[in-house]
Amino acid sequence: MGGTAAALLENTARAVHPLTGILLLVAVAPAVEEICKPLAIVFLLDKRPHWLRSPGEIVVLAAASALVFAMLENLLYIFAYAPGRGSAFVTWRLTVCTGVHVTASTAFGFGLVKMWRHIRARGGHFNIDVCFKYYIAAAVIHGAYNGLAMILTWTGVLRF
Repeated sequence: MGGTAAALLENTARAVHPLTGILLLVAVAPAVEEICKPLAIVFLLDKRPHWLRSPGEIVVLAAASALVFAMLENLLYIFAYAPGRGSAFVTWRLTVCTGVHVTASTAFGFGLVKMWRHIRARGGHFNIDVCFKYYIAAAVIHGAYNGLAMILTWTGVLRF
């Protein structure tokens, strides 16, 4: 739900100025969404790491959080932000956009596994420094997709 609230704020801010929209789309939105999507996992790592039983479970939870986020975001785009764009748009949202969210969050999920192992071995609480490279990788994957989609839209390759 944290990621969905972030997406709503980003779409509002995008309407303020076109350059702000580009910066938000390529840098800010990916950074915000990639930390917000797995917030429940981060909370568990910080407060209840013993509830997580295996690395695979953490990666699956990260992917599942992205899937839920993507479905909510897709519903917003399909029915609120861009209604009536047709079946190609809906198909794109449900396949490509969902795939990007799941891929990026899965990448961060591997970092969360590293964090979980760190806590199990040394104790302590969640520390973003332990998994920061994975978070950055997730944000870069997401931002690169957003930038590419923006360029493809501007050049007329993507027409919805």
